[in-house]
Amino acid sequence: MPGYGIWKVIDTKAESHPKGTLVIGWSGWTEYGIANAKECQIINEIPGVSITHYLGSLGGTGLTAYYGLVSSSRAFVFIRKNLEIELRC
Repeated sequence: MPGYGIWKVIDTKAESHPKGTLVIGWSGWTEYGIANAKECQIINEIPGVSITHYLGSLGGTGLTAYYGLVSSSRAFVFIRKNLEIELRC
């Protein structure tokens, strides 16, 4: 079953992803896997923050929530400005 996952590089031919680097990317539900370095994003660990947050609030889920919030607020401002114009006319 495919899914988004966090991997630790244990062997590599890519200089951009040295051994021991944590990466995030598409994977299957497996203990070990092979991936193209171009398809993996390096995770910069933040002290005090669990790496699993990259699958949630710091990952695609968080980005979706942020985009929804920003687009909704823009729509609200647009509607409010249009209503004010209509009420003034």
